[in-house]
Amino acid sequence: ALQPELQTQAAMMVIPAQIVGGDCVCLASSGSTIALAMIDSTGHSLESSIDANHYRDLVVDKLPQLLAEKHPGKLLTNINRKLYGGLVEGRYPTMFIAVIDLEVPELVWAVAAAPGPIVFRRGKAVDLGERKGGPHLGFQTESVYPENRIPLLVGDTVVGHSDALTWEDVVALPIE
Repeated sequence: ALQPELQTQAAMMVIPAQIVGGDCVCLASSGSTIALAMIDSTGHSLESSIDANHYRDLVVDKLPQLLAEKHPGKLLTNINRKLYGGLVEGRYPTMFIAVIDLEVPELVWAVAAAPGPIVFRRGKAVDLGERKGGPHLGFQTESVYPENRIPLLVGDTVVGHSDALTWEDVVALPIE
């Protein structure tokens, strides 16, 4: 029997507080796996925008590894160690990193002082239980960023957000 093709739809909205902002998003996919990072640098200035691009580069370089290993908490922990001791005081990044595995299907995410995802099922927000997370990146060298997991169903909507970005993925899985 032929397997139906897995499908998703994605949309993103950016509303900077000023001409430039300190928020950005990274999105990548490989096969049936989607990786998403929502990055927010403190402030709404040119400096924040430059900082956010630096943090984005740290994520983009590791997206192939994230897609293969599917451990966003490990990536946040590694980024934290790289940033420790090298940040300007008062300019600390927050991040939400997630992996959607359409074969399982599940959502795995980790956060560094950022809001986690919102999952809607049949138009209602799903109770994600106790959300685990870690502090802002770069504060402590030994910070750990635990992973959260939730199974996904056909038609679920996964929303990632920061104070200037919204990303939405509608998961369309084959019905068996």
